[in-house]
Amino acid sequence: MKSLKLQTLFTSVAMLVQNIFGFLFGILLSRFFLSNPSVVDTFYISYNIYLLFNMFSATQRVSILSIFKADTTAREIAGVSLRIYLLFFVLTVSLALLSPFISFLYLGATAYASVLRDLLLLFALVVFFQGLNGYYSAYLSSKRELNYISWGNIIGSGLGLCCFIALHRFGIYAAAIGFLVTHTFMYCFFLAKSDLPIHDLFSSCNLAYGKGISTRVLQSAAPYLGFNFSFLITQNALKTMDKGFITAFSYAYSLVILITAATTGSIGYTLSIKLAELKSKRSPEQILQYISDRVLVTLLLFSVLLGVLLVSTQPIGIFMFAYIPKNVDAGFSSLMVDTFSESAFFLSFSGFCLGLFTITIPVNFAYANTKGFFRYTVVILLLHLLAIMTLNMSYRYISGLFILSSFLLFAYQPIRMLQLFDRKQMLHFFITLLKIFFSFYTSVHLTSLYRPIIQNKFMDIFIFAALKSILFVTIYTILFVLAFPTKVKVIYSKYRRDYGKL
Repeated sequence: MKSLKLQTLFTSVAMLVQNIFGFLFGILLSRFFLSNPSVVDTFYISYNIYLLFNMFSATQRVSILSIFKADTTAREIAGVSLRIYLLFFVLTVSLALLSPFISFLYLGATAYASVLRDLLLLFALVVFFQGLNGYYSAYLSSKRELNYISWGNIIGSGLGLCCFIALHRFGIYAAAIGFLVTHTFMYCFFLAKSDLPIHDLFSSCNLAYGKGISTRVLQSAAPYLGFNFSFLITQNALKTMDKGFITAFSYAYSLVILITAATTGSIGYTLSIKLAELKSKRSPEQILQYISDRVLVTLLLFSVLLGVLLVSTQPIGIFMFAYIPKNVDAGFSSLMVDTFSESAFFLSFSGFCLGLFTITIPVNFAYANTKGFFRYTVVILLLHLLAIMTLNMSYRYISGLFILSSFLLFAYQPIRMLQLFDRKQMLHFFITLLKIFFSFYTSVHLTSLYRPIIQNKFMDIFIFAALKSILFVTIYTILFVLAFPTKVKVIYSKYRRDYGKL
């Protein structure tokens, strides 16, 4: 078996590179199209609806990894593959058919409704290929081909970005076409590495295998759908506000989610693989300790990156909405910067919940401890939807409601873990999480007290962001060490010595 140590590290690096491509994508959107904020708002509406469907793909590397065992026959795998192809074909057709209704729901009979419909049709194709990419990623992960997956992600993301740049003169549709190029390439790249030839999918007996696989994919995506659907409801409530508001809010959401995926995503994949191997060999106490050690290290890195984003929102906002765009009014740019900064702070709470959720969900999946998964998510979403529709709330109240919904969606995981592990150990686990949480937000607050005047010049923006980042990292490191005076040294040395070898 290939060691996970270096592969996990490379997976994190690959996710970071993808996030850089994503950041460049956002900057170029501002550069090319922000002078027409309604167009950019329309793109982000379609993009965030696409993210809702994307969850069915993204969770497969966690949810269906365990079905690929050494004794699984080629015909059984082909049966599972066929069901996955059919599932994502249905999802693609569903989004395509719903696109006119969604466009009218968001934008009514305006001129931009047709733009939104066309963008959704393009993203519907992306849903199909990305769904298959998620499946083949799970299959290759079972063979510990994480490096190959990472290379596919990096190259595909780069090709999509280049395509967007080359076609941007044709309008906002170039952005969606860039995503389609990315995932079409990745599909071909992963299919070439796997030993799952397409012609085997259509064997007459294939549907006898893989029963329940579609249900597993839908159930595993349910809590992630909760986060994204909750965001869509919140976004829909913001559409009556000033033009550009949805764009600034979406930029903040995208950056928070990208940081979350880059740090907690890789450990989530690793835990999925290791827990499938360890649950029959190790005691629950040893497994919880294994999880706790990696959670502490992962959340330390996650907190540093998220904190750097939060303390740098003003210079990042000025760079994206004032320095980069062409022909944008100064007053509008200032509004975008303020909205982006405030949104990032509120959304960071939800990012924390999603990060913790990504780390803890593999545990419940490994033990098939997911009873009530879907029903709980639906109830939380209905309450969120009811509150948005019945209450006349300001942006701050809407953001607060989003934070509450995100926390409740996350809370399911540790509550279920109480059935697997000793309650005293779980209490210690919760105390660890609270220490990290309070150390993080205390550091952000203390860093925000430093408020120098900043001009719309590149060096001023860069220097301001660098100084605040250094100050935050210093404060957070001190508070983190104070919160864990002995464990930091022990975990650090142990992590370097045997991470991925337990």
